[in-house]
Amino acid sequence: MVPTNVNNKTFRNHERRIENIVQKAITAQVVNLRVKDVCATAKVSRQTFYAHYSSVNDVPRMQEQHLRNDFKKRLGMIVNREVIFTIMLTFVKDNSHYFSAAFGRKDLRVLTWMIDYASPRLIPNGVASHAYIQYRGSLKSTIQSWLVPNKSAVQYKQYLSFYVTELLSTRVMRSRLDHLVSLTEPTI
Repeated sequence: MVPTNVNNKTFRNHERRIENIVQKAITAQVVNLRVKDVCATAKVSRQTFYAHYSSVNDVPRMQEQHLRNDFKKRLGMIVNREVIFTIMLTFVKDNSHYFSAAFGRKDLRVLTWMIDYASPRLIPNGVASHAYIQYRGSLKSTIQSWLVPNKSAVQYKQYLSFYVTELLSTRVMRSRLDHLVSLTEPTI
C-alpha cells in the first residue's frame, strides 16, 4: 500500500533510491532481481519497499506513471512552442537518471509519450503525418544525444528556434484541384 503523503521528502528519497537500483539492474539485464537485493542495495527496509511498491516489477511502471504525471503538471496550459521545448529539455535533464538508463536500453516509451502528449501544442495544424514522424524522430535523437554525453541545456536551447521553424515549414498545402481542367468538361 502506497502512503498518501507522496510529497514527503523522505518518501521521495526512498523511491528515488529504489528506482535507481531497479533501473541499473534492468540496464545491466539482471535476471531474477529480488526485493531483498533491492532493499539491501538501496539501504531501505522491506517494509519501506512494500509501502511504495507491490513487487520489483511494479517499480518501472510506477516510475513511468510518476514521470508522466510530473510532465503533465509542468506543461500545464502552456502553448508557446519554445517554452514547451524548454520544459521538455529541463524535464529530461531533471530526470536524467531515468532517461540515461532508458536510453541505454533503447527504451523510448516515456520520451515518445512526452512528445505525443505535447504534440497538439507543438505541431501546427496541417502538418502531414510523415513529416511529423520524421520530426519526432529528429527531436528524440537530439534529446538522446544531449543527455548521453551530459551536455548543458544551454547548448541545446539554440535548437529550439530551429525546431519551431522546422515545424512551421512542414505545413502541407491543401490539395487544390481548381486549377486543373475539369474532367466533366468536354474537350473539343
